Amino acid sequence: MADQHEEKYLEFAAAYVLSALDGDELREFETHVKTGCTTCASEIVRLADAAAILPMGLQQTEPSQDLKERIMFSVQLAQVAKATFQPETADEKEGELAEAPAPVKVRRKPVWRPWFSYGLSFAMIVMLVGFFAYISSLFRTIQQQDDYIVSQRIYIVELRDSLQRLAEIVNVLESRQIEIVTMAGLKPDSIGYGKIIWDPIKRVAILHVSNLPPVPENKEYQLWVIRDRKPISAGVFAVRNEKDKQNFFKVQSINVPDRTGVNAFAVTLEPRGGVPQPTGEMYLLGKVSAQ
Repeated sequence: MADQHEEKYLEFAAAYVLSALDGDELREFETHVKTGCTTCASEIVRLADAAAILPMGLQQTEPSQDLKERIMFSVQLAQVAKATFQPETADEKEGELAEAPAPVKVRRKPVWRPWFSYGLSFAMIVMLVGFFAYISSLFRTIQQQDDYIVSQRIYIVELRDSLQRLAEIVNVLESRQIEIVTMAGLKPDSIGYGKIIWDPIKRVAILHVSNLPPVPENKEYQLWVIRDRKPISAGVFAVRNEKDKQNFFKVQSINVPDRTGVNAFAVTLEPRGGVPQPTGEMYLLGKVSAQ
């Protein structure tokens, strides 16, 4: 129960650093830390230091040239409409009356000015076209912003996963006793290599491989612990893309009771999900030094 209790609050610590903890869980965790849990307090400080460098990877964005042009068009259109339809002020009318001779009271028929109607219609058409263009552009901008928000959410999830993996790796590296086993390719022209950073007491290890070929969808690599010359499965992993091919890290459980009799580590290519005993080609092998 103590292990389950501590694991629960360590998971809360990672979520607390990312501001992803709320409600009853947030109140419970803060109360737990305030009661004097030094393990959780140090975990918060350690993860916060790692998270502090994550925002440096965020990309800065600025308004697009298309948005700038639409704003300038709207301003120019407003100026044209103001110059066309703004009525004369009282001062301007008084100036015109002062300069004009006394009006002769003559009844005249109203004069129809078609150019005014045409100009008004043209201005309305221009305004409507500009309005619909602006609305269409606004919808495109909103869609682009939605796509950007989705991409940033995905990026945040990736950062959260990276932080979790970092915490697991740091946990192994902080162990009192660790061993490093180097694995090399078996073929003469092989460029693949790997290493196991192993904690025999906690029975966990950091697996690092590089330059292994990407595997097809129905295949996975399988890690083996060779103990008393018998292979014991230590889990499967997949190299799917060029990024994983260059550097792949994973924390693996090592299901052996102790270090006694452990001779080597190996990596083979097996059907997806793994097999009880090795059946595929062996890609990496590393011998454990005797003690």
